Amino acid sequence: MARPVRTNGGEPVPPRRRRFVLSDWLPAAVAARGGRVTRETERGLADLRAAQDARSTGR
Repeated sequence: MARPVRTNGGEPVPPRRRRFVLSDWLPAAVAARGGRVTRETERGLADLRAAQDARSTGR
């Protein structure tokens, strides 16, 4: 579905980047959107959690 372009006084405004949300990758969230939870999904979630933990510890 196309969305109208956001403008600021007639000038187009670039779209905001959506912040990556870890909860989007949780198996329950994937299943709720009609997706299938696969081994790749599980690996991706584990990688994201590891990155989040590393960031919180200052690595």
